[in-house]
Amino acid sequence: MAPHILVINDEPLILAQIDKWLTRAGYRVHTSETGGQGEQLVSQNSYDLIVVDYNLKAEQDGAKTALDYIPTFKRLNPVAPIIVTSATRELISIPMLLKKGVAKVILADRSFFKRLLMDIIELFQHTNAD
Repeated sequence: MAPHILVINDEPLILAQIDKWLTRAGYRVHTSETGGQGEQLVSQNSYDLIVVDYNLKAEQDGAKTALDYIPTFKRLNPVAPIIVTSATRELISIPMLLKKGVAKVILADRSFFKRLLMDIIELFQHTNAD
């Protein structure tokens, strides 16, 4: 069965593009535009990978970055690697994300979608080799 990936991004066009690329590559994909909805999906489903944008729109509980959601994702699904994406390098702390257990941080640029797909393929190849 194809790996199951959750993608969380509050930009609908980017979310749709990531979904399209990963689905075409043969992955099963769930998407969410909010971290809170992402938490709900993680509590209800088993994912092989979680891809979350660093900067999300603030929710009623005040949560607004990947750092706010990573502890819950790790508690609910401790084996799923987490990839954090971001379009803004200066607002994120890559060492802090890695310390929180993030597998990879991918900064958006012209080759973002291709790099994300290649990193996901590599991650699953490495996982299957173990």
